[in-house]
Amino acid sequence: MLERLIEHVTQLPAEELRFVTIQDMAICAAWFDSYSAMPAEQRRYAAVTTAREEWLLRVSGLGRATEGRRCQWVLRELIDQVQGGQLGQLKWDEVDMLHHVADLAASAREEGLFTRVRELLEPYKAAVTARRDALRPAPGLPRLSERLRVITSRDIRRARPREIKLFAGIDMPSRGPVMVLSGHIRVLDNVPENCTLVVEDGSCSVDGFVMGKVAATENCEVRENISGVVVVRQGDVRTRNIIDKAYVVAKWGRVHCRHAQSPELVFAGTEICIEDEAVMGRYIAPRIRVNGAVYGGELHASSHVHAGRFRCSDARGLSIVLRRELSCRDYGETPDEEASRLLAKAVRIRRSLDELNDMIQWAEREAEHCAGSGVLFLAQGEVDRAFADRVQKAENRIAALDRITRGLHSLGLAAEEQLLSHTAEAADSGRDAGAADGDFEAELRALSSADSVDRDLQEELAELAEMRAKWVAARSDRRATLALLMRVREREAERTQERQELIEAVERWLGEIGAGVTLPNGDEKGGGPRSKIRGLQRALAALRDRPPDDPLSKRVRSGFMRVTLRTLNSRLERSKIYRARAAELREELTGVCEPLRRDYHIIIEEQGESQSSPARATGLFEDGVRIYSDPFLLGEENPPPGTVVRTSGLSESVGTFVRGLNSVRREA
Repeated sequence: MLERLIEHVTQLPAEELRFVTIQDMAICAAWFDSYSAMPAEQRRYAAVTTAREEWLLRVSGLGRATEGRRCQWVLRELIDQVQGGQLGQLKWDEVDMLHHVADLAASAREEGLFTRVRELLEPYKAAVTARRDALRPAPGLPRLSERLRVITSRDIRRARPREIKLFAGIDMPSRGPVMVLSGHIRVLDNVPENCTLVVEDGSCSVDGFVMGKVAATENCEVRENISGVVVVRQGDVRTRNIIDKAYVVAKWGRVHCRHAQSPELVFAGTEICIEDEAVMGRYIAPRIRVNGAVYGGELHASSHVHAGRFRCSDARGLSIVLRRELSCRDYGETPDEEASRLLAKAVRIRRSLDELNDMIQWAEREAEHCAGSGVLFLAQGEVDRAFADRVQKAENRIAALDRITRGLHSLGLAAEEQLLSHTAEAADSGRDAGAADGDFEAELRALSSADSVDRDLQEELAELAEMRAKWVAARSDRRATLALLMRVREREAERTQERQELIEAVERWLGEIGAGVTLPNGDEKGGGPRSKIRGLQRALAALRDRPPDDPLSKRVRSGFMRVTLRTLNSRLERSKIYRARAAELREELTGVCEPLRRDYHIIIEEQGESQSSPARATGLFEDGVRIYSDPFLLGEENPPPGTVVRTSGLSESVGTFVRGLNSVRREA
């Protein structure tokens, strides 16, 4: 197939020759060298030497602005192998190509054009030449032909027609010519309409347009426009423009283009980058960046969406959805029964991890409180009883609020998944809403029977159980589920705010009474993670050799101190158990995510909610842009208050909107 590349390059007019890549010209030169023992063949390809000389004088890189210019896959791999100490594994045609790359880079009229290539190859230039001279020429470049296959639209049209139901895991039925190839593929012109190209274990670069379908394991570079379908599993999609109902998916990677207009879908597993404008269409990614304006359409982001300006009109409405997370179903993936089972299991494990991470924080915060009380007692003796009762009551309430907000959050997640209509995933993962981990259920049971819990929180626990039962009974009723979700989120927001205010109050009280306190070992009370625990441990170590009748020794042996230390050790032991359980779950989650990646090319974020920030949108907003807190609110005639914001008066100053627990709010 490389012969097509040689013919293509040698037949180009002089004004087009300057846009040929250094990889392609080096392959042409190596092709000519490979027939050094066959004069007749060298005469046949004599035009290569003329093209080489013309190229050295004219080369100037790609002519028109496009993001689809990273098409030198073989050169990148060979340089990586040489840098990795694998030069001895390369065959004659591979090292001869590298030899010509170095020679062309050094001989080009535009000296600065290949500075990076020269820097990479200079340390290995002599070794490459020596390896080349030690091997016999290989006519036709057999190893390079395995690495890179060069085809045209005519080849694709001649492929055997087939009927396709699932295209790269996406429900997209079609019938037409289907060409399946392995390794890196170069299409010298276009991928025609109603034709399909599948690239396994490699990347694909298209010199022209994609009007049909392309699926690739790694990357896809399209020099012109995509108006058809491009799906890549592991890498990026880069192109000039995405237009006219195009369907572009980079399951794990990024999508880069200069301009987008009316695509059916652009999905990226990490980021969508648009250099100019995006006009209408649907875009979904954790991060979306549009350097120009967004004019109408629908944008979904779980991390950040940023544009120079967000514009809309009556004819071109613009909706921005700030998502909690994305799913493979957002780009149309149709998991089979086994993949659905793995997805549901991953959701359950990740929810359990979130709960355990919360419980670790609760246990360690309570341990810090115990240590702080112990430090004050050792430093000052008897603490004012009214003050101690006030702090203890606040701490008990904080502990209860911790468990209640987590229970509310778990119930809200289950209701949210049901509203998203992810049938298999939602039904399975929501079946035991809020009970994904037995440790958390034990925490709730202990809380409901604790005498130290305030009456209003006891009632809240009972109400939480009632809401859970109502959700299970009315799971198929969309309106009832939405109303329940809004009620749960409102309660969660209220209790979260109360919890934060109590934590700040306790810290303020302890700071006031403990200001300037010097610990028995001479250290002053400080801050930082576990600072009170470390301070108490140092103080106890310093007091270990004091006489029994010393006042500080008596305080260490007092009933108050014994209870404090017992509670402290209990919380630290609980934290240790939870951490061990979390480590097991992380390992189990990795074990579930691996087959999803390997066998189904589905990515699950292993980082939980507690480690991520809420989604936000930033830019200049013209009047009338709608910003939603959830995708299931799109099209709602009467969305719950606060869940949808319609922008006004923000066209002259940059603003940021953030997804909250139960609303979208503008960031101050």
